Amino acid sequence: MIKSVIKAIDIMELLAGKSGSMTLSELSSKLAQNVNTVKGLLNTLMFKGYVKQDEQRGAYSLGWRVQYLAEGLASETSLKSTVHPYLEKLHELSGKEAVYCSLVSGHQFICLDYIDSDHELGIRPGKAYIITGNLHIYAQGKLILANLTEEELERYLKTDGLSSFTDRTVTSKDALRKELKDIRKRNLSIVKDEGAVGISSIASGITNAEGRLIATIAVSFPTDRLPSDYNKNIGLTLVKFADEIIEKLR
Repeated sequence: MIKSVIKAIDIMELLAGKSGSMTLSELSSKLAQNVNTVKGLLNTLMFKGYVKQDEQRGAYSLGWRVQYLAEGLASETSLKSTVHPYLEKLHELSGKEAVYCSLVSGHQFICLDYIDSDHELGIRPGKAYIITGNLHIYAQGKLILANLTEEELERYLKTDGLSSFTDRTVTSKDALRKELKDIRKRNLSIVKDEGAVGISSIASGITNAEGRLIATIAVSFPTDRLPSDYNKNIGLTLVKFADEIIEKLR
């Protein structure tokens, strides 16, 4: 066995875990390895795009190249092939708006499959996106937060906080906890103008046999095209589709 490869994999597994992002000292401590050794491995992983570093906090998290690994795994487990027909249905039912499936990895979500909006003015998620922070402004991100334990949520809030992006961004911990409780109960997350004015999204979660959140399906609209009955119409359809996908994956 090549020890350096094992250590590099250990780093990626730690970053893919519940902590979401970790500092150099935290990684060094968890791995029981010299800081310089871990730093060298991180530099190599960053060069290849598998790890990235937050310039302000200095913490490390998984990079965009993980998407390709995730796509390979998803292909083997039939997630992508199972989900795509539902994305096509959702695309039609939503009036040809943007729909997508994202893989969940720790505190990150990564695009697995998508269909762009057919409208000239529409949301176009694109294949390469990976979201690693400010989960409270995304419908998919709130699903991730809703599936954390109270201890994990508190740790996340202390680390990432609740930055404000618009006057509709949820910045109160109590208000967020109340919303997450409802999301957990309904498996439905809705965001209106919270990350950017004029953009709204609705998402539902896909869990594995152990009940762990592994992916989300979502639809995004320009807010002025969001149907007035979106909660009952698109929302219930998303939950129904998510439930059917969960059953097919088991």
